Amino acid sequence: MSRPRPLHPVLFAAFPVLNLFQQNLDEVALGQLLVPLGVVVGGALTLLVLTVVTVKDLQRAALPVSLWILLFFSYGYVADAVAEWEVAGVSVGRDRYVLAAWGLLAVAGAFLLLRIRRPLADATRVLNIVAAAMVLVASVPIAVDAVKQPSSIDPVAGSSPLPTPENRAGPKPDIYYVIFDRYGGEEALKTFFSFDNDPFLDSLESRGFVVARDARANYPNTAHSLAAALNMRYLEDLTRIAGSTSSDWRPVYSLLGRHDVGRFLKAQGYRYVHIGSRWEPTRNNPLADENVTFDPLSEFSRTLLDTTPIGPLSRGLGGGEKLDPRRVEWGRVQFQFEQLVRAGNDGKPTFVFAHILLPHEPYVFDRAGTFLTEEQVGSRSWHRNYLEQLMFANEMMTRSVDRLLSGPDGSDPIIVLSSDEGPPPGVDPSNPNPDPESWVTKTTPQLRQKFGILMALHLPGVREPELPSGMTPVNIFRKLLSLYFGSSLPLLPDESYVWEDRQHLYRFVRVTDQVAS
Repeated sequence: MSRPRPLHPVLFAAFPVLNLFQQNLDEVALGQLLVPLGVVVGGALTLLVLTVVTVKDLQRAALPVSLWILLFFSYGYVADAVAEWEVAGVSVGRDRYVLAAWGLLAVAGAFLLLRIRRPLADATRVLNIVAAAMVLVASVPIAVDAVKQPSSIDPVAGSSPLPTPENRAGPKPDIYYVIFDRYGGEEALKTFFSFDNDPFLDSLESRGFVVARDARANYPNTAHSLAAALNMRYLEDLTRIAGSTSSDWRPVYSLLGRHDVGRFLKAQGYRYVHIGSRWEPTRNNPLADENVTFDPLSEFSRTLLDTTPIGPLSRGLGGGEKLDPRRVEWGRVQFQFEQLVRAGNDGKPTFVFAHILLPHEPYVFDRAGTFLTEEQVGSRSWHRNYLEQLMFANEMMTRSVDRLLSGPDGSDPIIVLSSDEGPPPGVDPSNPNPDPESWVTKTTPQLRQKFGILMALHLPGVREPELPSGMTPVNIFRKLLSLYFGSSLPLLPDESYVWEDRQHLYRFVRVTDQVAS
């Protein structure tokens, strides 16, 4: 019988990528799988070739390579599991100790495996079968999902025709739509955080903004909220298109990718600049003329990287800032603000969209913008970390607004500062980012905390602008398109909905009466 080829190193390398992808099928596009899968498989083959050159035996060389691959991709899970372990007062869960243990296992394990002198044909067959089974288990859900996805599920194709504007002479103002994630409303901050945000809101009003102090969200999460705002309609069509029992995020993500606001403004001659976040649905936009991104790695790739020792190793060697997700986010947010004030300086009317994850975690800023270590964040209450990051957001908004309004009055842009949702309700200090089992079981105070949001509009050329009481994001661009383009879109009733839970993303329940002031 011929000697079996050792396929297990490549299969063991492919498994973590495929497994992570199938766990996030409803949120990650298939295209994001290809590059990390190619890199990982290519790396495994390279490592195998280098080991064969040293060992001079393919089957024998494959054993330590498979061991190293399994250790490499299990590091993050083990490090998380032992993070709080202490022995005799020593925190043995720190990276330095886990890395040392993993290094010892890698060296000792390879030494022992290479000392095996018996024939390895049977062991190779068994490892090939085990690795192939693991890959098959991870791949089947991906293949089934790809087959079952009907091409007819296209919420954009079924949307209403774009509004028809009036032909108006004169220059078209730049439009800045800046979303701050989980930024709470005025009343919610006072009631649940004992924080008075009036000085900041007053400063916006002194700069010509009209502030909707009782604004509230349409939905309690970013995807639904932004989809409603950018398509200027509620999402009940998704119940029909995706089904009330769907847990698939892709229909609502489709509305974020080809939204009506972007398509309308591009039809009016606007250049679309999209300043992306780390969250994949707003990281890039296919409609944009320019996608401005800080980090070349996708959120999926970074999540995969977090399962490996690369980040801790790099930090230990003093060069891990680009691999530390908290440092990356600290740099990204500052980059976004800088790009925001540069985006409209080309003489052509420009629509600028920016999704800034403040005061959303990770908590990396104090109010002055100084980077916070994990130890510093851990020593403070969740409320303090949230408010410090919110106050930093206020400072950066003030600076950006002043720069955007520094030109002649006739060149002032339209500026929308808004949030998609408020802070999470019922926060447990040990779990600052709860994922509710069911929104419909939340109490009225919890819903009011979640649905109170920031909303401030700078509307140049509009005398004594007013916003409806209790305005919601679905009406922001209906208002703007009416004021500046003469469109006939009426304002919709300002409603608030929850979706039932993650197994019923499009089964909506009206909660307007509970969250309205």
